[in-house]
Amino acid sequence: MKGIKFLSQAVFLVLLWLAALPALAESTSALYRRGQDAEARQDYVAAYNYYEQAYRLKPKELSYRTAAARMRFEAGAQLVHQGQRLRDNGQLEAALAEFQKAATIDPSSDIAQQEIRRTQEMIKAAGDKGSSSPSAQSSK
Repeated sequence: MKGIKFLSQAVFLVLLWLAALPALAESTSALYRRGQDAEARQDYVAAYNYYEQAYRLKPKELSYRTAAARMRFEAGAQLVHQGQRLRDNGQLEAALAEFQKAATIDPSSDIAQQEIRRTQEMIKAAGDKGSSSPSAQSSK
């Protein structure tokens, strides 16, 4: 389970870094505007990423820092909601990945941590159930 969590977080960070590469050529004000556009579309994860990129390029700009901090909560909540929908549809691994992204973006999110634990327990229970089934035992 720890390996899956680490891998999911590593993949997320690599994707975040790759998304930042083209942004290096963009001005911080363009990134901020893209964040505003994404926020207006209620794509809080994208808005957070744009605001965070602008803030990293200009850490002394208060408006960038404020926007990134505000979107941190919204993006985390959006990812938790997406994870809950995936889990409700039986997609436990995908749900776990969403909860882990939420916890990465907003480490203070107790709900993300709670959903990670709950989903890991569900995955473990599904694995235990599968290994104790007669077909699984006959294949041993």
